[in-house]
Amino acid sequence: MANDVYQAIAYTETQDLENQENKDVLLDNLSNIYAKARDISQINSEIHTDERYGDFLLDLISSFNGTHTNVIIKDYSTVDWNMINKHSKNALYRVMQELLVNMKKHSEADLVMLNFKMSPKLLEIQYSDNGKGIDPAKFSQKGLQYAENRIHAVKGTFTFDKESSKGVRVIIQIPK
Repeated sequence: MANDVYQAIAYTETQDLENQENKDVLLDNLSNIYAKARDISQINSEIHTDERYGDFLLDLISSFNGTHTNVIIKDYSTVDWNMINKHSKNALYRVMQELLVNMKKHSEADLVMLNFKMSPKLLEIQYSDNGKGIDPAKFSQKGLQYAENRIHAVKGTFTFDKESSKGVRVIIQIPK
């Protein structure tokens, strides 16, 4: 990000900003820098794992609802978040954040479905969207590989549907 800021500074020093095209390029660059700074801030923000966790996670998910994207959440209220340990809550929050940010940035999805299922032994979350999907050969190069590692670190499973030709489909299972 520091290089992006430096390039923006160099651009302002070398370009005629009275020219609308140059001004637009600078504004686009600054907008990208802002987005990166916001993402870093979100990634490093505190995650409440106490009794407020359910509301905190729901706020994150709901924040991706918008004029171009409809996020449908099914059976969220059936989850007893007190049965999930702190490390699993942290991992799940970061994974949901990664899935939703990737959806917003890359997929062009206009519909996202999150289905929560609580059983006596585990919590399962099914994520799907109708975006352009991910090339399975490039999966390890994406942030989803980090998401998978986070879930594995808490003894869960992260199943990415590599057969899907449209959209992204993931099943996350976390033991209680």
